[in-house]
Amino acid sequence: DVCSSDLSLWQHGKIKELREYFYEQCGLLTIITLPLLVVLFTIPTPIVNLLGGSKYHQSSMLLQIFCFYAALIPLDRYCGLLLNAGNRPKLNTLKVIFMLITNVALDLLALWAGCGLYGVAAGSTVTFLIGVIIGWIQLKDVLNAFVPKLLWHHGVHRSISNLRKHPAAN
Repeated sequence: DVCSSDLSLWQHGKIKELREYFYEQCGLLTIITLPLLVVLFTIPTPIVNLLGGSKYHQSSMLLQIFCFYAALIPLDRYCGLLLNAGNRPKLNTLKVIFMLITNVALDLLALWAGCGLYGVAAGSTVTFLIGVIIGWIQLKDVLNAFVPKLLWHHGVHRSISNLRKHPAAN
């Protein structure tokens, strides 16, 4: 269980191991979602046509915007888990409330400015990015600064290595 592992490492003061575990879990979720997001972003129109028909072809740009949104999910998810495991659920709740207020404000601004659904989708993506940044700031004593190299090494690379060592049973 992810949360119990976070909690155990946190309780024992194993901050370096907790940081590595965080990157490992984010990397694994990234490895799982990234190929799909690349496909969805690269060829959105055929996918939208396949799923909804040609009358929804204008939704292709929305799909591309939400690919950026979905790419942020692993970091936001594990920031929230780590805040809860570290006995900081109030900070996580405040972050989520701030994200809600920000999202509503950006949605209203996008609609007022005439940006329509694209503006609303972009506002949701920006809100999620802000949530990740806030979560990271709240966890800076554990995670320090975001280091993409660590996400790659401890997360993506290690996850690929583990998948190669232990392929799924046929």
